[in-house]
Amino acid sequence: MQLKDKITHLVSNRSAAEHHLSADEILDILQLLKPISKNKALIEKCILLLHAFGQVPKSNSKLTKRENQVFNLIGTGLSSKDIAELLQISSETVGTHRKNIIKKLELTGTGNLQKIAFQQNNIETCPGENTR
Repeated sequence: MQLKDKITHLVSNRSAAEHHLSADEILDILQLLKPISKNKALIEKCILLLHAFGQVPKSNSKLTKRENQVFNLIGTGLSSKDIAELLQISSETVGTHRKNIIKKLELTGTGNLQKIAFQQNNIETCPGENTR
């Protein structure tokens, strides 16, 4: 099946009552577009953003919604600059969120923050688990 046919199939499979694509369907379309995109980095960032907004770590209820989003993006390995760009906030605001997360989770240093965020993302996105 050609790329155009695959995307058409995904979109046209919607019933009349379902006006919006699910996050999984959007991710499928982005994955299909990635190989032919002129800006593969942008597609990757969109995929990471969808993952970040689609899940809130269960064990971090101490964090605000935005802190959870930043936490998830830290766990994907993105820099503060990339996180700021994706969330359309300043790098300084990302830094403030990082400090607040470290304080709320009682961590010592940014290295531990990155380690815990990475581990949490990998736990939340284990194959076979339905996190959305």
